[in-house]
Amino acid sequence: TAATPVPAPTAPVAKVYKCNAETQKCEEVAPYTAGSASLEVCEKECGKVALRASAAAKVYKCDFAKHQCYEVPPFTAGAASLEVCDKLCGVATPAPTPMPGLAKVYKCNKAKQQCEEVPAGTAGAGSEHACRVECGLETPVPTPPQVYKCNKAAKRCEEVPAGTAGAGSEYDC
Repeated sequence: TAATPVPAPTAPVAKVYKCNAETQKCEEVAPYTAGSASLEVCEKECGKVALRASAAAKVYKCDFAKHQCYEVPPFTAGAASLEVCDKLCGVATPAPTPMPGLAKVYKCNKAKQQCEEVPAGTAGAGSEHACRVECGLETPVPTPPQVYKCNKAAKRCEEVPAGTAGAGSEYDC
């Protein structure tokens, strides 16, 4: 007669727990739940989880109907920093105050054919020289031509400083 197979013994599955950040208490969850741990580990970490959540950076979400950002709890879907929220929501964010000691910037007033000092970050603004060129008050500083020399070992042309012996145009190289 054939022997009846004996089933392998199964180990009991240990209970696991996960911290409920709102109540700051460990709650039993199904085995293999993400973030679950033994009761001892959960109880040690549970107060820390709530503390980390409360210390998180402030985040905001846009009310598109009102074009206004409002603070929401950390990890809220669609939440972002105030700056990002304002951009998404169409809220005008004030321009940053320039730091003292920054270079002055200018923009050409084409109607008056003159350069006017403008706040840092103004679109189209630049140095006074760039502004004067834009307004037609100065000619641009010519850019020296690029000069090349043949690197025979590497079998290629390489850019070198103007005045280098044996250098020429890229075509001559």
